[in-house]
Amino acid sequence: MRLAELDDYLSTFEELRSAKGWTESRDLYRAAALILVPLETAGLGRRLTQATRELRRLTSWADPLRPALPLLAAMALSVGQEASAFHATYTEIRRELRARSLPRGGIHGKLSCALLALGAPVDSNGANAADDRSPRSHGALVDRFAAHYRAWKRSHRFTCGTRSYPFAAVHAMGTAEPGDEPGNSVERIDAIYRDLVGSSRNRRGGASLRLAQLLGVGSEDPHTTTRRFLDVRYHLSSAGFPSGAAQAPHAALLSLVPGDPALLAEVAAEFRDGLRKSRPRPSKAFAARLAQGLVVHEAMRRLEREDIARLAILAQTQSILAALEAEQTLTTVVVLGAAGATG
Repeated sequence: MRLAELDDYLSTFEELRSAKGWTESRDLYRAAALILVPLETAGLGRRLTQATRELRRLTSWADPLRPALPLLAAMALSVGQEASAFHATYTEIRRELRARSLPRGGIHGKLSCALLALGAPVDSNGANAADDRSPRSHGALVDRFAAHYRAWKRSHRFTCGTRSYPFAAVHAMGTAEPGDEPGNSVERIDAIYRDLVGSSRNRRGGASLRLAQLLGVGSEDPHTTTRRFLDVRYHLSSAGFPSGAAQAPHAALLSLVPGDPALLAEVAAEFRDGLRKSRPRPSKAFAARLAQGLVVHEAMRRLEREDIARLAILAQTQSILAALEAEQTLTTVVVLGAAGATG
């Protein structure tokens, strides 16, 4: 199973290499391959090229997300959206944010709008299919996003800012059930945050808060969630993975995958070593990040159907991590709170 997952990923990456421009980083398309690995590879490079070209046509040269358009195109393809429909939904969601007096510009505002646009349902032609009465309509998604963000802001006035936007978008894209109400997410995130700060490796501030917001996507009780994260992080470090604060979000995402922490780290190490043997060979640091993403995708394939809602959020979270880490020149990496960053 593990070898098959790695082979599928490498085949997807090889297909996407045809879409890479001369000035673009291979790592950008390595991250895109991670997003697209569940899809049929035949013609995937051509489809990504066409979707990226369409987004570039619709996007200003000054847009801070422009360097990441291949990744946004890949994310749209992964959920069956046409590039033009995705951009139209993105534009409408930005208008919805403006109507609610919420910041919508800058890297974090635009990235969250893109994620919400990807969360909208589509019809068989890749066009948006939600109506105004649907809990997944544009307005309903933005209402939930705004409610989560404002509740977090009230609880953490000085440490919660627009860097938390993408995580509010991920929470808003979950199933609209009573347990997902913003007040409940605040209680859960606050409990995780206290546990994180209580551990020896995390300090108070925006970086730990955003880590708690990411971990809050899971369904375990807060204390179990934090313990799993710390266990996974320990086993990853023992397996030779980077252990700095900038790597914590990757360990956090991996800890949300069901399974024994030691086994999760072992599987990630196998993927990392396999990636390092491939050609062209990714850097050791990037292979480590890709390996953890592959563990998530392997889990998505083997888990039962009732886990689809949770895995959909995990997939979007992985897309965020891939988008922010793939291209080193992207300033969007600040969303995940690099070491020492504050909100």
